[in-house]
Amino acid sequence: MQIMKNIILIIGTFVFSSCTMQRVIEFQSIDNYSKNEVVFIKYMTIADHEKIIISLRNQNKNYNEEKDFCSSSYFTSSILYKFVNDTLIIYGGEFDKPLTNDFKTNIHFIKVDNLDFKELYKDRKDLIFFPQKNRFLFER
Repeated sequence: MQIMKNIILIIGTFVFSSCTMQRVIEFQSIDNYSKNEVVFIKYMTIADHEKIIISLRNQNKNYNEEKDFCSSSYFTSSILYKFVNDTLIIYGGEFDKPLTNDFKTNIHFIKVDNLDFKELYKDRKDLIFFPQKNRFLFER
C-alpha cells in the first residue's frame, strides 16, 4: 500500500510540474532607444498552452503576471506589430495587462477578429508578423 501511495505521489508531482512548465519558442526584441528600454515579444508554452507575452525581461525569463502582458484569447496565436514614435502597436487578440506596468514604451493593442487579421496580413506594408513559426497558417 505504501508503494502505491509513493507511486501516486511521484506521478502527481510530475503531472503538476509539467503543467506549470514554461518554454520560450520564439522571441523578438524591440529597442526603444529614446526611452532606454528593450521590449521582448515572446511566443511560449505555458502549461501546455501557447501564449504571446510582452515583457521587459530578457528572452529566457518566464512569464510573470505581475510584470508582463499575456495573450488571453485562445485564438491569439499570432500578432502583427509595428514600432512607431516610441509606441509598440499590436494587432491581434486580447491581452491581459500586468498588475504593475513598468513599461516606458507605450503599448497600444488593437483587437482584430480572424478575418480582419487575415486581411491585415495580406496588406502588411509596415507590419511585422510574429511568430514566424505560425506564418504558414496565413499563407494558404
